[in-house]
Amino acid sequence: MNTPENTRNNQRYTSFGDLSPSGKSQKAKMMFDYLVKLSGNSPGELMDYFLNKSKFGKDLIESVRNEFRTLRMTLNIQALHQSLDKYSDQKSN
Repeated sequence: MNTPENTRNNQRYTSFGDLSPSGKSQKAKMMFDYLVKLSGNSPGELMDYFLNKSKFGKDLIESVRNEFRTLRMTLNIQALHQSLDKYSDQKSN
C-alpha cells in the first residue's frame, strides 16, 4: 500500500519521500551504520557483492534504471513543451 503511513506490527512507518531533509539524512546515517556493522567493518565489500553479484542488488539496480528512464522521459517532454511555448509566441512574417 502506497500511503504515507503504513502500519505493521502496530508500528507506524512514514514513506522516505515524505521525510524532511534532516529525516532523510538520519535514515541514511542509520543505514550506513547498519551496513558497517553488518559487513564486519567492510561496507565496500558488502556493497560490491550486493550490487554486482546478488540477485537483490541486480533487481534494485534495474528498478532504479527504470525509474530514471521514466524521469528522463518526463523531463524531455517538459523541455519539448517549454521550447514549443517559446516558439509558438513568435509572430510569423
